[in-house]
Order: sequence, then structure tokens, then C-alpha cells
Amino acid sequence: MPIERLHVKNIKRFPEVNVKFNDNFNFITGPNGCGKTSILAAIAHCLSWNGEYSRHQDNSEYWIDVNEYGEKFRFGSGPGFLRAIKYRQDQIQTFVTPPSEEGRKSFDLSDVKTRYKLPPLVIGAQRKIGYKTINGVTREQDSEASIKDYCNKALHSLYNNSSRDVKQWLINRYFVIDKPWAKEEKTNWDHLIKSLPVIG
Repeated sequence: MPIERLHVKNIKRFPEVNVKFNDNFNFITGPNGCGKTSILAAIAHCLSWNGEYSRHQDNSEYWIDVNEYGEKFRFGSGPGFLRAIKYRQDQIQTFVTPPSEEGRKSFDLSDVKTRYKLPPLVIGAQRKIGYKTINGVTREQDSEASIKDYCNKALHSLYNNSSRDVKQWLINRYFVIDKPWAKEEKTNWDHLIKSLPVIG
């Protein structure tokens, strides 16, 4: 389910930002301090509420537009969702559904974990990736637990307070891509291998 667009208003240093994404790999580049990580943080805010990492304002709003096989969705928070703004302790008042758009279903943050088919791994903006010993394939959480974990830890991973286990994820995928039920995993793996020379 690719992200088509991100809308952000009055969060961090952005008065308003609208970012369009393509269907393939997207690169966010720029000098230090220009807001690259803040864009990724805004996407993470659309997955789960967290008042710790970003400076909100009274009329903050943000959402992502996504497309799953032609069915269009919008996830995030519309204006008026904040109760209190405190340094690293912003508090949500109520879940507010983002504005509707013709042909697109809108959902607030409380619906993300049940409605959004999340990707299995996002590396994010980690600035340090520590060495980890891998012993082979490991058992992964079921999809429901994975989605919940993914949403709840999105911002923590982005700011290096918890890490995505990239190496283990790659090994697990490598050992399932030849299975008859792993068609989507095989397609994604082939796309990754084909794209590595371009992104590396």
C-alpha cells in the first residue's frame, strides 16, 4: 500500500508542506537541519499518536494518502485534535478524522492498525546501525502483533531509541522467497535486488 501524498500543517518548523511520492523508491535529500527527518516523523505521526517528539501547534494537522490496489485511503489527524501543548508532552484531546476527498476514505489514528496494510520494514533515518550477530532464520510475530508494534515504535525507531532489525529481516525474507505462498515477498525481494545498484 504505497503512500501517495503527505500533508503537514503547523508541526515542527513547517507552516504547511505537501509531499507527493512516486510508486518506486523516494529519496528525501537536503542539507542538515532542513527537515528531512521531520517529514519521516510526520508520516510516523499518521500511524500512531505520540506527543513526545514533535512540536505541535493549536491547529496542527497531518495525514497520508495511500492507495491499495486502486482503493484510496487517508490516515491521520484533522485540525482540533490537541488538548494540551507542552514540551515533549503534547496531549491529544480526541481523534479527529482528516478532511474527506472524493473517491478516498478518511480514517483517524485509532483506525490505522486495523485498516492500513503496513509494510513489514521501514529503515527510517537511523544514524547508527549497530552490529548484530545472526544465527539464522527466526520466527516473526504474527501480522496483527507486527502492525501494532510497527505503529507504536515508528517514532522511537526514527530517533534511534529502538532499532529495526534489518539484517534479520533480510535473512528471513531470503529463506521464504522460494515458497509457493510467498509471491508478494518474492516480488518485493526482486525489486530490492534490482534497485540496490541504483540506491547504493
